[in-house]
Amino acid sequence: MNTVSQLLLILLGATAITWGVAAASRYRRIVGFRRNIRERCDDFLATARSQGHLDYPPPWLGEERDTRGIVMCAGGPDLLTQAYTNLDVLRNHHGCRLPVALFYVGREEMPEACQHFFEESFSNLRCIDASRIPDRPGQPRAKNLRGFELKPFSLLNAPFDELIFIDADSVPLYDPELLFESELYREHGNLFWPEACMLSTLVPHAGAWSEWSLTDGRARGNIQGVNPRIFDHLRLPRPSTLERAGYETESGQILIDRRRCFDAVALTWFMSSRPHHFRLYFYGDTEAYRLAWGVTGRPYCQIPHPSHQVGVVEDGIFLGSAILPRDESGAPAFLHQMHRKPSPSGPCPPLTHIVEDLAVDHPRSRALRGLRMRAEVESLSHIRAAGGAVALIDELIRKSHAEFLIGLGEAHLPGSPPKHWLNRRILPW
Repeated sequence: MNTVSQLLLILLGATAITWGVAAASRYRRIVGFRRNIRERCDDFLATARSQGHLDYPPPWLGEERDTRGIVMCAGGPDLLTQAYTNLDVLRNHHGCRLPVALFYVGREEMPEACQHFFEESFSNLRCIDASRIPDRPGQPRAKNLRGFELKPFSLLNAPFDELIFIDADSVPLYDPELLFESELYREHGNLFWPEACMLSTLVPHAGAWSEWSLTDGRARGNIQGVNPRIFDHLRLPRPSTLERAGYETESGQILIDRRRCFDAVALTWFMSSRPHHFRLYFYGDTEAYRLAWGVTGRPYCQIPHPSHQVGVVEDGIFLGSAILPRDESGAPAFLHQMHRKPSPSGPCPPLTHIVEDLAVDHPRSRALRGLRMRAEVESLSHIRAAGGAVALIDELIRKSHAEFLIGLGEAHLPGSPPKHWLNRRILPW
């Protein structure tokens, strides 16, 4: 072996050792943080309260805030297309006049011409660049908002006392302002919606996850649920599946009165700003709200009715493409397009069937969450053709989408971000 080869091997060995030492140090800090998660949360709350940072309204919010409003996050060509169809239904069909705060991150997500297009197309709409919002006193710094972190960040910084957050792809079936009159919301000051999956179905899978695993939730494939150990680490009781809170949280729509639970909103952002610590236990931002409300002692309220499934039937197989979150009375309230999303790249096919009994904990075999819900039509006891408000809103979405594609040049949508293998990393370093 010549001298050059020896030097190369030494260099590679030194690099590997350096990387290993850095990785071990990082792993040790992560494990140490998670062993003391509850203490970290309590310290954050105690410090913020002592310095007055959890008093409402916070000084940085100002007096220009509205009493009620809608919060939405969108950036990039796909999400902006979904936001346009959603806002079109809200303003031009439901007649909703609530002010809307549309959060995005940087001009690469929403060019200036695109912002002008949205603000001119819809009245009382304000586009807010989250990357230009200064760090708030007593709150964690915003290091990366291009993901699930943007939603809790927008809930903290939205210029409303009471707000309803709506995902860009979750279209209300009626004027969402009516939800503020819900008895559950008036009693608890918050309202969350259940997922199709119950927490109980995730317990058998939890043993397959190492307690100190470094696997990100994005790598879990179809098992995108909650590792119940997070409740133990935070010294919270595991939600009983006999109660309405036994379902996972579906955060496509959220009602919050920040005057009554601003500390819980701030703690949600504290958790979300540390994705490599908290997101290992659940997917995205879903359970962060239940956990934050639990740690602060605020009552957490979840709609008692599980969502229906909406999709199409092909060759005797039901393929779920969306869910129907229901309101307090049990009536469908939103059409959340989980897997059929309007985009600038092609048409938006219609949804034809509704299934009322498709839940992950159902005894009959069917796919878990992931690419799509699947079930044999013969095994479904409550399947019917989509009609009424669901069919009407679906038609309006597709009509708005088609009109948006025709006038796409006016929107000046940004290009799709380049894909890079580093974006698929599953380790937090």
